[in-house]
Amino acid sequence: MAQYVHLLSNSNVGMPTDLWVPSTPLLRPQISDQVAAGFAQNFRDNYEISLEGYYKTMSNVLEYKEGASFFDTADRWEHKIVQGEGRSYGMELFAQKKTGSFTGWIGYTLSWTDRQFDELNGGKRFFYKYDRRHDLSIAMMKRFGDHIEASGAWVFGTGNCVTIPVGIYEPEHPMGEEYGAFTTLTQYEFGERNGYRMAPYHRLDLSVSFIKPTKWGERRWIVGAYNAYNHKNPFFIDVEMKMRPDGRQFRFVQYSLFPIIPSISYHFKF
Repeated sequence: MAQYVHLLSNSNVGMPTDLWVPSTPLLRPQISDQVAAGFAQNFRDNYEISLEGYYKTMSNVLEYKEGASFFDTADRWEHKIVQGEGRSYGMELFAQKKTGSFTGWIGYTLSWTDRQFDELNGGKRFFYKYDRRHDLSIAMMKRFGDHIEASGAWVFGTGNCVTIPVGIYEPEHPMGEEYGAFTTLTQYEFGERNGYRMAPYHRLDLSVSFIKPTKWGERRWIVGAYNAYNHKNPFFIDVEMKMRPDGRQFRFVQYSLFPIIPSISYHFKF
């Protein structure tokens, strides 16, 4: 496979940014090779199970150079990134019950995804931002007669990888030499690239449907809740500075989105 657009992700602490950028005369298109093998079986036309393994290699993938930012307009954006190699491999398991008053499915993926760049992380391989060791989804639906239907879905995923600072320093530099003024700028010393993993992501979605056949079709009221147990899933991590008598200190603060969100909707099918 060949791809002429590139996903460029910021894996440092702070607001995450994912950008799609094109191939240019300075950036070669991405090339990947993948091999996969799997097995699938139906049982009594009601149950299905499948298992698949895969191994994928990628070349000309993108990462920011050390300390580079897309929001720095002092240089062309192609000069802020490097190209290297990547790989992804793992296995996927899927099981489903397709008919009856109780139906549902379970999907589980175990995978590894890493990158290698001569200019980054001392040339050593590191986990990709979206390396997700475990990815689990469970969905179930139960019908109570002809008029009520309840469903629930639970998802779990290993947290994203990020690069975090392990220390700070404040070099002084002259500013306005005619006045002899000085200022200090806080600089971070970063650890291994993508060497920290955020907390896992998980949530439960629930809904109940009240169904009534009509002369022209079917009427359905649906009451539900997204993230029913209000879990604070990590969206990004930022650094918060704090002054102490013995100098500046920093701590990491997790920010989350989408708490429990109730919903109600009306559907009419004809």
